[in-house]
Amino acid sequence: MQIICTKELAEKENLWLKSLKKGLEVRSMSAILEKREKGLPGMFPEAYFEILLKANPKTFLEAYNMRAATFEEVFTEAGIIPQWIERGIEQEKVRTAKNLLAKRMPIEEIAQVTELPVEKIRTLAS
Repeated sequence: MQIICTKELAEKENLWLKSLKKGLEVRSMSAILEKREKGLPGMFPEAYFEILLKANPKTFLEAYNMRAATFEEVFTEAGIIPQWIERGIEQEKVRTAKNLLAKRMPIEEIAQVTELPVEKIRTLAS
């Protein structure tokens, strides 16, 4: 087992280790983002980056915004925007299916219109 005193590490040479903590400075986060964008081989794997983001979400957003990124870009890169869009589309299809069921449209036709599986529409109908 090793104990690492991050306060005693030189930041430039040990950014990888020094950044594994809460309260990371915006300048350090910016340096990490810059290195990640350059795609340095073996540098900043996804697991490390995920831990870093969970520990410093506000710092991440601030550093990312300083790099002239929009919230949409941040959330799209993180895979959140596509999930929201997909969830919204699914909810809209379900709402449409319920409305068509209320108008007594046949289930098979509703499935064609909404592109939902027939089984899901049957579940909504019951």
